Amino acid sequence: MTHYGVLVANGLGRAGVEVDVITCAEFQLHFLEPNVRVLPFRKSVDPRRSIRQKTWDMINYYYHLVIFLLLTDIKVFHFFYHRYYFIEGVIFNAIIKLRGKQLIYEVHNVWPHNKRGNKYIYLCQKFAYHICDVLVCHNKSSKKDLVDDFSISTDKIEVIPIGLLNHIPKSNLANIDAKRMLLPPECIDYPTLLFFGKISPYKGIEFLIQACQILYRKTKFFLIIAGDKSGAVTYWEKIKTLIEESLPETNYSLKPFYIPDEEMEIYFKAADVVIIPYLEIYQSFIHMQAFYFGKPVIATDIGSFREDIMEGKMGYIVPPNNPIALAKAIDTFVLEMLPNFAVISEFIQNEADRKFSWDESAKSYVSLYKFE
Repeated sequence: MTHYGVLVANGLGRAGVEVDVITCAEFQLHFLEPNVRVLPFRKSVDPRRSIRQKTWDMINYYYHLVIFLLLTDIKVFHFFYHRYYFIEGVIFNAIIKLRGKQLIYEVHNVWPHNKRGNKYIYLCQKFAYHICDVLVCHNKSSKKDLVDDFSISTDKIEVIPIGLLNHIPKSNLANIDAKRMLLPPECIDYPTLLFFGKISPYKGIEFLIQACQILYRKTKFFLIIAGDKSGAVTYWEKIKTLIEESLPETNYSLKPFYIPDEEMEIYFKAADVVIIPYLEIYQSFIHMQAFYFGKPVIATDIGSFREDIMEGKMGYIVPPNNPIALAKAIDTFVLEMLPNFAVISEFIQNEADRKFSWDESAKSYVSLYKFE
């Protein structure tokens, strides 16, 4: 289970629901509510395991999961993602329904990234979506695609916004101190732009770099690109070459590796604005991390960004694939939002706490569950 699933479970726990969380034994669960129980059926997700060990771990996981599905008296199953579309989306869902359980599926991506139109995925997902009692998605565009692409009735779709990723450690670290940890001394006073998250072609980093190349002619800034490149090494090499050709090395920092939770604060505290130049997405958790730290967001007009970002007060929305519009939005941020940053940051945190509360989301989830 992801951090998102654990945060949902915590919200349900605070609402008085007894929750069993099926997850990995290595997952850091020190922040769980008292009535949230861990079932560590997965032994490891360490990518360094041998093929033999990975295979054995998967067999062991599915063995324990099948036994649990067949014997448990739990009445409600809430899945957050399918690792393997046929095994989990078809076989496991069928077992659950044959046992007369309520089945709820959290649809983070109606179509997996870069898989739209794939016939095998379409058939597996259509079965999974139709056999479920309730589908939870997080924005209007996801609901529209469920209806249009998979012929799902609107009656079985619930839209519940994602919440803040408030499990991330947060201290009194000041913006200037965080900048001193990441920026060269001569750039400490520059507006700092942050791209954060796993590196992937659908995230449009090249358009951010092109926007920065436009900005460099007139505006001082420092760009940080931080995220794990391991799943997109070829793409990362193209990005690295592009930025080396576009900007002086004193104006950017590349951190192409996984950033653990306990280090995220440094990056978000150092940033003045978080940039999300994605080309394709249904929703992202990055803007929720930014809001948690009181940072404005400039994002492309896809997925849930327009619904979640109050334009002019919490950031700006720009068209995808448009470095000119992105450069203009960054420039507008520097001129209009940055001078009033303390006030804007406080507003963002207060508005996000109100709008994206896990306790409010939990009420919506509880209303869907049928415990009798």
